[in-house]
Amino acid sequence: MDELVLPKNISVGIYDSRISVKDKSITDNRITSSFEIELPTEHGGISFIDEDKFRITPETVICVKPGQQRHTKLPFKCYFLHMEIENGILYELLTDTPNYFIAKDRNMYKKIFDDMFDYYDSSKLPDDIILYSRILELIYNIHSDCRHIQAKKKKTNANTKLIDEAIKFIETNFNSELTLDTIAQHISLSPIHFHNKFKAVTGKTPHQFLNEIRLNRAKKLLVSTNMKLSQIAYECGFSSQAYFNYVFKKHMNMTPREYMKKIFDSYQ
Repeated sequence: MDELVLPKNISVGIYDSRISVKDKSITDNRITSSFEIELPTEHGGISFIDEDKFRITPETVICVKPGQQRHTKLPFKCYFLHMEIENGILYELLTDTPNYFIAKDRNMYKKIFDDMFDYYDSSKLPDDIILYSRILELIYNIHSDCRHIQAKKKKTNANTKLIDEAIKFIETNFNSELTLDTIAQHISLSPIHFHNKFKAVTGKTPHQFLNEIRLNRAKKLLVSTNMKLSQIAYECGFSSQAYFNYVFKKHMNMTPREYMKKIFDSYQ
């Protein structure tokens, strides 16, 4: 396990661009020499770190690492903690932290910064201990929040991959007798679990998505072939011409024949 190396050259305070930078709309680009952790106190401009940019909100936590380039489109007001850490577990945790993330509990971060600000000016040993304890608490919560975000992102990516596979299956087999059970079984999920995941990722139910695929195919066949309506219905996976007419009118507010006439009339 990495060694716990405490930070040095610690600086804690409140930065307000309205006071510090009166005649500029954007700060100069600079290279940082220490870790800079900031909690905005209000909505502001845009923060730029290397290639990243993020609109500043009070829920944003900003974590800049040594050697990064940064500048800020103003206004910007924040709590800040600047500190040097050369190696060890704290260095590794902060280095792995995203440049920006949304605080899970913004008030908790604010309380930690308030406590650090209160104790920072004192040179007494007990206050130094409290200051270090608050810094450790801050880094712990940053790590905890980011781990939660990464786990959630990983789960979302896994869900997206599964749903992409389901979509390909639907697009390939839309003209066959597809059911919720059939599609769910293809990606090894229960029908209810699949239905919920599909809607969460696409915003549509599997049935709605399948009907859209079938209707789009039907519209192409209606205007590009001489196929009968019954043939188009079966070609697109509808169980009957009557059901095809029902679904088409429900979604298009016109029958298939009315749709053909509308398209052909537009070319007259």
